[in-house]
Amino acid sequence: MPKARTHIQLFKKIDVYYDGFCPFCADITKKSSLSRLAKNVELHNLRLENLPQLENKYDFNKGMLIIADNEHFFGCHAIYLMSVAGSKSFFWSSIGWLLRFRVFACFAYPFFRAFRRITLIVLGRSKLL
Repeated sequence: MPKARTHIQLFKKIDVYYDGFCPFCADITKKSSLSRLAKNVELHNLRLENLPQLENKYDFNKGMLIIADNEHFFGCHAIYLMSVAGSKSFFWSSIGWLLRFRVFACFAYPFFRAFRRITLIVLGRSKLL
């Protein structure tokens, strides 16, 4: 796993698969500095793209997915990788230093996921199918 505050290109390509209807997922994905870890970073909004080969493997209602050079990071591990890369946002940078501890990221992730679910209900947005 990459170390915090690195500017070394560790991966050739990173693909991020996230729920574009979730305001938190969309915000952190767009403000993440994953380009510090790879030259080529592609964002995939799962509300706009149909990806049956991934949907059969992962429940995207339980987390986002990052594929970095064929290595899969799902849920808390994806958030951990994003926190290592850093953020262009003061808010995400403020909590990101805590998420750089993998144990804390995996402990806190179920709470983030529950908050995401509540937010989607309040905003009247459906779960991913």
